[in-house]
Parts: sequence; C-alpha cells; structure tokens
Amino acid sequence: MYAGDGVDEDGSGDRVRRIVGVRRKWPLHDWSGNNFLNNFDASQLRFMARNTHSVLIVPPLSYLPQSNPTAVQLLDLYLMRGQNTAIILGGNSNILFLNSIFPGPRGNGFALTPRWQPGPYEKQQAALLYTDVFSRCQTTLPAVGVNNVGAETSSLPRDAVSVFEYDGVSFLFALPYGEGAIIYVGYDYTQSNPAWERCLRGIIDSVTLRNSKK
Repeated sequence: MYAGDGVDEDGSGDRVRRIVGVRRKWPLHDWSGNNFLNNFDASQLRFMARNTHSVLIVPPLSYLPQSNPTAVQLLDLYLMRGQNTAIILGGNSNILFLNSIFPGPRGNGFALTPRWQPGPYEKQQAALLYTDVFSRCQTTLPAVGVNNVGAETSSLPRDAVSVFEYDGVSFLFALPYGEGAIIYVGYDYTQSNPAWERCLRGIIDSVTLRNSKK
C-alpha cells in the first residue's frame, strides 16, 4: 500500500488501511515496513517491480506526489509483467496520478477526464467480464456528497471495462495493462460508507484469491 506524499494517514488513508486489513508496524504503529511503499523513488519500488501476482493500493491523494522517470519505468514494469494489479482509489489527484505516472501498455499514457456526477451509479453489463472481482459490489453504488470522482467514459481507453456509470461518467473501471491491470474506484473514503467499503474489500479479496490460484 502506498503511504507517501499526498496520503492522509489520519483520515481517508487510515480508513482505507483498515478496510483492506494492512497492519501498521508495532510498537509505534507507524506506516513503515514491507506493507507500505513510502515513496516512488525507493529500493522498495525496485523490489516490487519484480513481484508477481501482487496488489498495489494507492489511497485517495490530497495532492499529486512527485515521481521521476525511474519510478515511471518501474511502475510500468510492475504492471506489464507478473500479472500484478494496481488499485487506485478516488479523487481528482488520483485521476491525475493515473494520467501522469503510468505510460500505458502502448506507451502513450492515459488522458482521463475527471468529473463528478450526482449518481447513483449503476453496475454495467461489462462487469460480467470480471464477475468474480466485482461480485460483492452491489448493483447500485450511492453518491456520497461530492466525494465521488469518476472519468468521462469518452476519455477511457478502448479496452477499458466500465463497471459503474452515471450519465457518461465511469466511477469504477478496469484498465488492462500488459499482463496486469489497473482498477480505479471512484470514492475518496473521507466518510464511512458501507456500500463503497464492502465493494473495495470485495475487490481486494477477489483479486488476492485469483492471484493465489495462479
């Protein structure tokens, strides 16, 4: 789980950490150790790029963290090989993060356009392609104030799978990426919401179970 610049360790970041079951380091309960990636220019990232069948979680970001060409290359390698999955949670900064740090499987990056819509967000037929991954996400996900940020469906790559939509905006989608995939979940988890929490936990469990069988 990413735990560096832009992550609110006392708010949404900590809520996500508890939802997905990542433990802090004892006895100081700080965000360090092998469960956390503290920046995108660390030896951890080089190690992570050699992983297989693993999951990287990027919590909601309050601002865009710094990166460099080496970090971009390693994150690209992480997804292109090894059947790894990156789960990116919601917010404008997270959409910008997707656009800026991932070159994309064809090397020309993403150009996702962030947008809010009032919802509710309906599960799409395309979700059947990933039945096991999204089965614990209910048929309709609620809008929670202005805490949901999606991407205009017209800005998604052609091979993207839009799972939840409202009026031309996708609030949960999957992007195939080489041997791996990116899953974007368009909620910022600043407030507790059972439907969005259950959906995220279900995605994590399903991806982890799928990976364990490979």
